[in-house]
Amino acid sequence: MAVNLSPVGGVAAQFFTNTGAVLTGGKIYTYLAGTTTPATTYTSSQGTTPWTNPIVLDAAGRVSGSGEIWLTDGINYKFVLKDSNDVLIATYDNITGINSNSVAYTNSQEIVTATAGQTVFNLGISYQPGTNSLSVFVDGVNQYGPSASYAYVETDSDTVTFNSGLHVGAVVKFTTTQQQGAGATDASQVSYTPGGVGAVTTNVQAKLRQTVSVMDYVTSGAGTSGDPYLGWDTNTPWAAGIEVVFPTGTFAYSTTLNLAYSKIYVHGAGRATILKFNGTGNCVSFDGGGSGINSPHIEGFLITGNASATNGIYTDNATYGICKNITVQNVSAAGFRSIFGVYWHIENFYMGNNFGAQTTTPTVGIYLGNSGGSETVTAYTIVNANIADCVNSGIDINNGWMNTIVGGAVEANGDQGLYLGVNAHDNLINGLYIEGNATKAAYVQGAGNNFVGLWCVDATNPPIVFSGSTSANHVYGGVYGAITIDSGATRNEFTNTRLEGTWTDNGNGTAVSNVFSDNLAAYIHPTFVASWTNNATYPYETFTSSGSSITSAINSSGLGVANSNSFYLVGGATYIFQWFVTLNSGTLPGFVVSSNTAASATGVSVAGNNTYMFKANSSGTYYFTLRTESGVAANYAVSNVDVKQIN
Repeated sequence: MAVNLSPVGGVAAQFFTNTGAVLTGGKIYTYLAGTTTPATTYTSSQGTTPWTNPIVLDAAGRVSGSGEIWLTDGINYKFVLKDSNDVLIATYDNITGINSNSVAYTNSQEIVTATAGQTVFNLGISYQPGTNSLSVFVDGVNQYGPSASYAYVETDSDTVTFNSGLHVGAVVKFTTTQQQGAGATDASQVSYTPGGVGAVTTNVQAKLRQTVSVMDYVTSGAGTSGDPYLGWDTNTPWAAGIEVVFPTGTFAYSTTLNLAYSKIYVHGAGRATILKFNGTGNCVSFDGGGSGINSPHIEGFLITGNASATNGIYTDNATYGICKNITVQNVSAAGFRSIFGVYWHIENFYMGNNFGAQTTTPTVGIYLGNSGGSETVTAYTIVNANIADCVNSGIDINNGWMNTIVGGAVEANGDQGLYLGVNAHDNLINGLYIEGNATKAAYVQGAGNNFVGLWCVDATNPPIVFSGSTSANHVYGGVYGAITIDSGATRNEFTNTRLEGTWTDNGNGTAVSNVFSDNLAAYIHPTFVASWTNNATYPYETFTSSGSSITSAINSSGLGVANSNSFYLVGGATYIFQWFVTLNSGTLPGFVVSSNTAASATGVSVAGNNTYMFKANSSGTYYFTLRTESGVAANYAVSNVDVKQIN
């Protein structure tokens, strides 16, 4: 092992106290530079016999025995000098052996004449405060230590402040010694001092090793699409807790990049950093296996596959992950697929032909959960995902609870923009833009999901569909081109929701217990009264109708009855019936709300607006009837017929 003579106490040195007394029994403690980690020194140039730590001085204040101190080549030391009672005298940091790795030093000095009482000196030279690289002399006397006649503070790299004012004409000499990197043969010999208060000095090697540059492991290539970087995927020392940095360029590889390491942070420079996968299977994987991983982080890449690539990013048994600023193209299954995990944050995730023509079209954009399995994804957050041109769905939550989608868009997908499977429960979809999907804006099979402020309107207005297996979903606000409720869908609630197109009840009245509240006239609620017929037994002499309106009902004296279509009401629910009567002559009609078994409510209309609140006794089929009695004449019209469920 190579050793070099120490510049502090190296040979025949004698030490003194700050008052000039011989430092009998003094102690020299040696540490790694900038730390309190003990560092070994040696008694001779052979570097075989270590000194005790501390080195105890003899009665003459000299190093005992050989009288020499030798330092390991390439190591930076810190020396701490104390008296026999362990009272600190001085600290010397970033000390290397004489000629250690041929390190070069530069000395600079500046001489200033003080004005009367001057304390602050702004220098034209610089130094590193706290590293003992500065010496100050006043009138030829070294002002070292707190007991010096003119003690001072190293204020910053070019300022010195004395504790008391100097006399007029005092000659002050400032001398600095700086280690130079140009003479060093190893980065560990070049110091690095970060800016800011409390920053710890280290060396260039340690600083550079705080992150891993994938470029250090590239074996060939120029980083272009035709000549990509190679070799990096197998050579890079992937490990838990490291940060791996990719610059711009194309990085090709043929085996799944499985980053199954906790707290690994892998990041590129956005879409200008391309991971080009030429193999079979997943492009990038965070597969925790049986033990699981936590807190992986991937950010800033364009991931592109091929016809044999399945998923862009695949995760299983990985928790608290971050996937940010990622674009995926040319995979056959999903851009992002997670089988099992909790608390992932997915932000700014992009897919579609807008980012370049694809040779392979994905089935799904983001797929959460395992179809047909027991695994679930829980508490994922998807922010600003923009997904288009998938074969089936933009976002598919097949098996997952308490996940949140915020903002973003799903457009031009082959089936629906959004799919929530039968095991997708208690998810929140907030502010998602859904447009141009082939068959459905969204397909909801799970229960307890919340939809807030969705936009689902386009030229063809495909519907958001609530299937027969779904219940207790809540739709708040938003604009919808069409809404379909299938038979068996129950206890879904629509509040302040605008419908631009059609409402469809595929259950023919059996989509029960759905609640429609605070939806203004231009807003969504199902059409209960859609048509009228002239009663065959007790007809009006003249009767015409159009949709929910009666344009003319005329009788001279006989009983006249007009019946609406049948509609389904929920037992115990309260409804508001509204209609407008224009009386041309004669008597106003009475009204009846009746079920198949018996009349439930009766009354007499008024001219103009009519409002009647009705609570259904039991669930079943009902009719709304208008009638005039025998022996009276009537000539009226009815418009603005509307029925709303309010609880």
